Amino acid sequence: MLTEEIRNELFRQQDLKYRELQIRTIPTLSPETVIGVRTPALRAYAKQLTKQADTEAFLQTLPHDFFDENQLHAFILSEMKDFEKCVREVDRFLPYVDNWATCDQLSPKVFGKHQAELLRWIRQWMASDATYTIRFGIGMLMQHFLKEAFDPVFPEMVASIRSEEYYVNMMIAWYFATALAAQYEAILPYIEHQRLDAWTHNKAIQKAIESYRITPEQKAYLKTLKVSTKRGAGKAQKAGQAQNGQNKGGDQVQPRKTVHVVAAILCDGLRVFATQRGYGDWKDYWEFPGGKMEAGETPEQALKREIREELDTEISVGEKLITVEYDYPDFHLHMECFLAKVASGSLVLKEHEAARWLRKNELDEVQWLPADQMIIEKIQEQGLLKGGTSW
Repeated sequence: MLTEEIRNELFRQQDLKYRELQIRTIPTLSPETVIGVRTPALRAYAKQLTKQADTEAFLQTLPHDFFDENQLHAFILSEMKDFEKCVREVDRFLPYVDNWATCDQLSPKVFGKHQAELLRWIRQWMASDATYTIRFGIGMLMQHFLKEAFDPVFPEMVASIRSEEYYVNMMIAWYFATALAAQYEAILPYIEHQRLDAWTHNKAIQKAIESYRITPEQKAYLKTLKVSTKRGAGKAQKAGQAQNGQNKGGDQVQPRKTVHVVAAILCDGLRVFATQRGYGDWKDYWEFPGGKMEAGETPEQALKREIREELDTEISVGEKLITVEYDYPDFHLHMECFLAKVASGSLVLKEHEAARWLRKNELDEVQWLPADQMIIEKIQEQGLLKGGTSW
């Protein structure tokens, strides 16, 4: 009965325009399995369900028929507070995960408080033969074991993985790029000695040199370590690249174009400022104002310039809220997002179709660009609209 009620509620929250977007951006999904419920709404519904005693019945109903049900399942697990129960439920759920979005958005908060116990499970997941179970294991190792808990054995575990699966190799590259930023001296030998396959090796370098946590000198050296990929990638690797707008034929693997942008989170403690696009493929979708960086600019300089050009307003830039990594169909977006305040000016629209100051209960009233939805989740997670920011 509960499972039926949940499905009915998901269809009640269906957004057909968003459904089309999800089908485009998650190519491994069968379109008929996508309902089209926006992520913030799913997260809010998951929090509501965690307070109900009968939610267990939904978690036991596997496999789910719809992508949105899997997403909801992942968000419910992410809210669990009992580590032992949570990790067992995650392990039971992982074989049914069939896409990168559900895999990457499954991130139980309780895991960070139980690193020693978690490590045993991570090893087990990384030894799996299931694409998204492996990817999840690497992701958890990256999330929880690159700082104080880092051990040189961890990158060795990741480097030993060999796969022709695109979504596994992308996570390996992501791990080593992030590890270079966090533990440069310990990780560099893996790049210098070409411990990864050629495609993953080059992708890790590409992602690392896009990071502002890597110094210019380190970036210059990393560029010299790229290797030839003329012999190509495996069949599954090429299939994944084709699905994601990358090389669709031939032996030479071309890296996906990365667009580096900055965004301003103009927040007064009660409301956040959003703008609506008036042009392009994403016309009418909402986003946080900002734009592309220019050569020689710091992110803060670029953000001030973009807001001046777009909104005829001077801003003061505060701390970074989040860095968003998102794969659109035709490019990879690297977006650095900063808290900001209006210093002078009145936010005059020069390029956008419309703008709104949104309160906490209004965030779901507009159709956000998919990458910007990740910012919304961060705003909600940190409670920035409860009456003040942290800077």
